[in-house]
Amino acid sequence: MWLAPFSANQNHYIFISFARKSTLAMLRLWNYNKSRVHSSRGAKLIQVFLDNVPIFHGEIQRAGELGENFKETFGDTIMFTMDANILSMVSENDEMFLNDWNESMNCDETARPMTAEGDDVRPITVASNQKPGFVDESTVFEREGSFDFTAQCEPRRKVERCSQVQFILAETWADAYYAGLTGLQLLDSDLKPIQVSADMLQANPSDLNSLPEYSKDVRTVDKLVDGHNITTDDRHMWLIPFTSGQKHSLTVNLPAGCKKVVGFDVWNYNKSWEDSFRGVKRIQVFLDDQEISPHGAGFTLRRAPGHTCYNFRQRIEFEKYSPFDPKDSGCPCGFVFTIMIQSSQNDLYYVGLDGIEFYDDERKKINVKTSQVDAYPRSVNELENVKADIRTPDKLVDGVNNARDGSHSWLAPIFPNVNNKIYFIFDQPQAVSHIRIWNYSKTTSRGVKEVAVLVDDLIQYQGVLKPAHNVARGILPGMDADVMFQTINLQDYNPDLTSDSQPDENVSLIMDNVKVQSTATGTNEAVNQKNRPKTCVPRK
Repeated sequence: MWLAPFSANQNHYIFISFARKSTLAMLRLWNYNKSRVHSSRGAKLIQVFLDNVPIFHGEIQRAGELGENFKETFGDTIMFTMDANILSMVSENDEMFLNDWNESMNCDETARPMTAEGDDVRPITVASNQKPGFVDESTVFEREGSFDFTAQCEPRRKVERCSQVQFILAETWADAYYAGLTGLQLLDSDLKPIQVSADMLQANPSDLNSLPEYSKDVRTVDKLVDGHNITTDDRHMWLIPFTSGQKHSLTVNLPAGCKKVVGFDVWNYNKSWEDSFRGVKRIQVFLDDQEISPHGAGFTLRRAPGHTCYNFRQRIEFEKYSPFDPKDSGCPCGFVFTIMIQSSQNDLYYVGLDGIEFYDDERKKINVKTSQVDAYPRSVNELENVKADIRTPDKLVDGVNNARDGSHSWLAPIFPNVNNKIYFIFDQPQAVSHIRIWNYSKTTSRGVKEVAVLVDDLIQYQGVLKPAHNVARGILPGMDADVMFQTINLQDYNPDLTSDSQPDENVSLIMDNVKVQSTATGTNEAVNQKNRPKTCVPRK
């Protein structure tokens, strides 16, 4: 590894000179990774110049984050092209790609089709036959066009009955050639879905079959209302060719006497993590040719996760929507906050929490509804023969954080090669200054130890939680001591200045060259699943 002295507010340079003039397609960086503690010495904000021309400016991940397949990611891959021919040539010499490819050869997936030559030619895409499931969330930085979300918005008219709702797809999340959605529902005044059939939909362009090179692509507009919304199977999605600056519309013609439309539910394009960037980012909405969305800005749609670990539905209510106004508060802001659990306190089979609270950039508590929280694995009910355990994700936000009997806690199994994750999903970008966490108190060894916080897939915090205090219970009912919370501060977070508890040393007892006991904990330790102890807190 390379290590150098660091001085705040000064630049620190690395110069790389090529033997001859070269074209740069990709850059991969491995951050400093001596240990989880020393990973805070790694670089965070970097700039890259090619012959004094800036080509990248952004943050890279801290080393030690554990991916979905439990592979250590020590940095980031920065792409400077999306040309499939170039990427194919890069992959032939990329050892990391070849290793991943060899590991995935047994997967039942359709091979990616060849892409036409030239930067200005639309790449070919086909609907896959892959089974819906979880997709590895590899981190790839792409240069995206910016949009001013702080533009002034004209007053929107009061929602009334209408005969036609038109959606204008103004911008994708990153893809320059395609735009798509998985599902769409219109909402009436009671926030109940309005029945919409395929013959009520009209799109321009209609689908990929409008291109001369397509004829039987199944990703047609009727898939928006086929009822299959929580999926990664793109045979249940709608995809159209997209050209920046041109009009792309979806029109819903409502029957006479239909209830007034007050909003809509949308599921963005979710074929995979990579293809989720084909999802719609900005969408304008018109009721009978009158714009109901913020003028000039439209509604901001959340990017789909690329997996089905939670319901990625986003609800937009016209009269309640407020345009995103970013503030220089030093707080991370995003749609999805992920608590990634990397190890338990000292249990190889279960991990849990008593409660979680979020606070906004004004340090006020955020009201998180039970429908906004989910987990993967979801709870101990994922186990065979466990069906009615009440320790589900909704207990994390029910406001009762001091019950030591587990009745207001969340508990989930630890599976091999899987990181437990808790998702908090917001319909509009949410700024968070700090998070309060109550560790699992029913059995303190099952509490969370190493934890990371991600905002829209980017890591913002990594640290260690203390176990819940194992104090004696009161003699009389109601005299138990309160379970103390721990605070994760995200505002202006600096890992070098944060005094989080450090991990304990792992100690192993070895007798006759055989390990008989170890204090090492973590979700990556191979254990015999048949020895999993049974646990259950049934509904009363």
